[in-house]
Amino acid sequence: MAGAQEQSHRPGPDASRSALDFVHGLLCQASTPSVGLDALLTNLAAAFAASGAGLADLSSGKVLVRYPASADRVPWDEDAQLGQRVQQSPAALSVSRQTGGPLLLTVVRPRAHGGWTLWLEADAQRNVWSGAEAAALTLAGQVLGRLLEAPEPTARWLEQLDQADRQKDLETAARVAARLAHDFGNVLTGVIGFCDLSLALKAPAESQLSRYLRELQRCAQNGAQLTHLLRLFCRRQAGGVLPCETTAVVAEEAARLAPPGGLFAVRTTLGAGLPRAAIDAGQLRQVLAALLENARDAMQGAGAISVSSRVVDLSAGDCLDLYGDARPGSYVEIAATDSGPGLSADVSKRLFAELFFTNKPRRRGFGLAVAYGILHAHHGGLRLRPAASGGTIAEIYLPVASLATAAAVAVEQQVGKSDRILVVDDDASILRMICATLVRAGYRVEAATSAEEALTCYAMAAHDRFALVLSDLAMPRVTGVDLARKLLSRDANVRVLFMSGQANNELTRPDGAARGFDFLSKPFRPDGLLRAVRGAIDRKPRGLPASDEADVARPTLAL
Repeated sequence: MAGAQEQSHRPGPDASRSALDFVHGLLCQASTPSVGLDALLTNLAAAFAASGAGLADLSSGKVLVRYPASADRVPWDEDAQLGQRVQQSPAALSVSRQTGGPLLLTVVRPRAHGGWTLWLEADAQRNVWSGAEAAALTLAGQVLGRLLEAPEPTARWLEQLDQADRQKDLETAARVAARLAHDFGNVLTGVIGFCDLSLALKAPAESQLSRYLRELQRCAQNGAQLTHLLRLFCRRQAGGVLPCETTAVVAEEAARLAPPGGLFAVRTTLGAGLPRAAIDAGQLRQVLAALLENARDAMQGAGAISVSSRVVDLSAGDCLDLYGDARPGSYVEIAATDSGPGLSADVSKRLFAELFFTNKPRRRGFGLAVAYGILHAHHGGLRLRPAASGGTIAEIYLPVASLATAAAVAVEQQVGKSDRILVVDDDASILRMICATLVRAGYRVEAATSAEEALTCYAMAAHDRFALVLSDLAMPRVTGVDLARKLLSRDANVRVLFMSGQANNELTRPDGAARGFDFLSKPFRPDGLLRAVRGAIDRKPRGLPASDEADVARPTLAL
């Protein structure tokens, strides 16, 4: 940390009363129920009049818990040696920063673990932490380390730390999956599109060429489905949501999975009058299918699963026990209990620590990750725990829908109106496929390989304006969103349809520039492209939107 200054402090008699009260409260934890780690850090920050607090892995510097939960990096990330100095210091270190107030850091080191770094953040008005405050935090770290050696009540803290660590690994995997989904989506869009166009050339249906093309088309569709699952896992914004009646969806999925007369049954005990949940019915079906199919396989296809639902209120501590992105509030809880052999401790950890882990033969092991991604995107939660009578309980938590939840809009396919379209994509093969599809449908098409070229085309078309600009989002130099803003500044009535292989969360912009525009997910088939284009042209222009971080582009189903 360039320009940072540090100082070791020794205990002093002038420690603040609130900080000592906090340490005393930690000592009392040995005989009282444990609070969640979020509450612990909140109370720690309040006791020391700090603006924030956190706990990170001592060796790797990976943040496990942070209050407020504003970032996933330690505030001393630019100083790689600070963690080592904290380990070597007998007392807490007060470290000044070039931006923001000083940090106060100490070590929490239970015997059974490598240890953690506990830190406090101050606002910019504070210059340094006092020696008494450093002494109090040193004592707090020592007490916390001793508590973490006891089986009760701190076993929950250790589990929360392990779970937070695993969830951060999932988030790292999601960033990698987002890039893979984007690149594979581009490749498969071209393969699927040219297959469909080739089959439409009226080659004899039983010819060898037609058979090969249909087989290639089938393989590409399988790849597109896997890419779709990757996108569901890695996206972190739900987009437009049509709230669903959970009772009806659960009943439909149970009937599909366990038809009458089979060896496997799903017994439902669903709460009456449950509110609608803020999740699309199709996405909820995918979550339920993954969990119920796992339960069925665990019982080797014979037995029964009990599914119940109710409304619960989750506290901040409850949310910390869940995988996903649940926040305090009202939720619809759906719990599925099977009578299988249950999950061992090793399998329970590996299910979330290893993205493609499965103990079932001939399976990809991706269903649970997809369920996690969908719930995370909808601010829901997921938990797996052993049942008292054996087997496993899978619990999902879906936020109750508010009146302001947006509704999705279905688009009917209409083509062939001779409208003029400007297509912008830096991938030449995809650009050719899209243009060929639109021309065959009766559209007049102009192509551009960059945003700069698109602006020139649009400016030259004043006498024969474009009905739609179809633009890729992830382009070098000037992105699709930036292109839309430039076009809107010239023409408030411009219609824009975005397309991308990236997850919906990458559409979110601090200035809300993508709000309200349609979004076409790659890979897509030609008929899906035509439906999306017709719908975007027929809708009323939206104009330049106001800033709103919560809004994203409207999703359009293409495949």
